[in-house]
Amino acid sequence: MPLALTVNILSAYHKNRMTVISRIGAVEDLLAGRRTMKNLLKINLASILFALPVFAAIEGIGNALRISRITGWEYGRVERLITVLNIAGFILTGFLIVYITRRVLENRRISLISSFLWFPYFTLFTYGFASLFPLTVHEDKPTPVTGLIFIGILILHFLYLVFVQVFSIFLAAEEQK
Repeated sequence: MPLALTVNILSAYHKNRMTVISRIGAVEDLLAGRRTMKNLLKINLASILFALPVFAAIEGIGNALRISRITGWEYGRVERLITVLNIAGFILTGFLIVYITRRVLENRRISLISSFLWFPYFTLFTYGFASLFPLTVHEDKPTPVTGLIFIGILILHFLYLVFVQVFSIFLAAEEQK
């Protein structure tokens, strides 16, 4: 309320003329800016959450040899554990996508932009992890074909994310009818 009292009439200098903006227009513009910033923050936080499952899956696959060496478990056991965790993560990611799209992003079509925005966050997570935990033992380095598997995982994650978000938005539109 103090803003509404202090901003009774705003004047702005535009092309050598005084333009008077009424108090109502200024307050509406300020509120619209707050909503826009809040929505932008929600989309970015959703994108961070969408990047975490694929980051965990790829880092688990890429570091299976290192996990085996550090824990002392045989490689087959680590590989099976990572596979089970990735399958469970894939299923839980679907529920996470639906929950975030419905509750946080409020089933708006603009929320589909988060299906693209997760990739820069994934890249930052991967760079941060590689910086914090560099490969020091040459034997821990994954095979070259692992990179192709990672590219396939990233493409599938993108398609999965888009499909589940569109499906969630479509179901919400049908429920409102």
